[in-house]
Amino acid sequence: MEYFGDKKIKGRDTQYRLKQNVASFCAFDRWVPGTYVYSEDAAFADPTIAWSDLVNQIIKNSTIAVTRRIASGQLKASPKGGMFTPGQIAKVSGDVFQMLVGVVLWNACVIHNATTIASGVEGPIYAILTLGDNYDLRTLLDEEGAAQLTTLQRELALHDTQLAYSTPDFVVIDISGMNPEIQAHFNEMLTNLNPDNQSKLSYSKAMLRGRIRPQEITAALGLKTSIRSDRMYQLLFEANAWKFIWRAAFNLSPSKYYAIYSEDYGAAPAKLQSVEFGSVDIQSNKADKAINGVFPTQRPSDLIATLNTILTGVTPTPPGRSSGPVLSLFDE
Repeated sequence: MEYFGDKKIKGRDTQYRLKQNVASFCAFDRWVPGTYVYSEDAAFADPTIAWSDLVNQIIKNSTIAVTRRIASGQLKASPKGGMFTPGQIAKVSGDVFQMLVGVVLWNACVIHNATTIASGVEGPIYAILTLGDNYDLRTLLDEEGAAQLTTLQRELALHDTQLAYSTPDFVVIDISGMNPEIQAHFNEMLTNLNPDNQSKLSYSKAMLRGRIRPQEITAALGLKTSIRSDRMYQLLFEANAWKFIWRAAFNLSPSKYYAIYSEDYGAAPAKLQSVEFGSVDIQSNKADKAINGVFPTQRPSDLIATLNTILTGVTPTPPGRSSGPVLSLFDE
């Protein structure tokens, strides 16, 4: 934490700089949401705690830290009063939400893999990758896949056009054919958000650089903290561009694309599931949805159930009914 009020930042009125990586570690130094069995603080890791409460804890902790440091003379008091601007809070909240979603997906995938291995029945082993903004998909692909995508981009350039696509927040990779060291890396539970684990979430994709065949990318996940009617097109654009790449560059059936969101403001996200994927040569007998599933998530337990649906196609059954296999991330 440092005082920033003396520094001129165009378009901002920042008084105190909030380092979200440090704040995240302070809030989740011994537990992460959803890891009920593995946590030293099981009550706090309860998977039914709302995302909003989890994210707000970081803002509360940071506000307390600033107050104490001002009182002890370690920080200059802002002459304008206040702690963090609404813009800061919104930015940090969004980034922290994405990190928490990432760690819950990672751990849920670890449990899914462990269940698959323990069953003795041969099945795919998956990894969840956080891609980040403006990630070049060619970086992840093997030599053939990267060359195919480059060829498509060059052919489009000949017609004075270009391939514009936004990167999904997360991708699901089938790593069944990878060496044991790589599988072990992605099958390790993350029980806190220390700097090493934060780096693991952000940079594990580097381990798979240049190794992935397009068909091993089984699904893409687009995440939105909130959805308004005028923002739904962003998910549709991302899904359509994603699937276009599979058909036009790789000549493959597209990988699945799913949308996950926390809040909706007057929007009807379910409508996204009925929009056809638009292709330059689409035929009715090859019709496909742009977005294969739209999932709201209010808490980690929702997200765990969502990943189960994506990986197995089995929708968890409400209590009181018989159900198929589900993830047991927080079973005792």
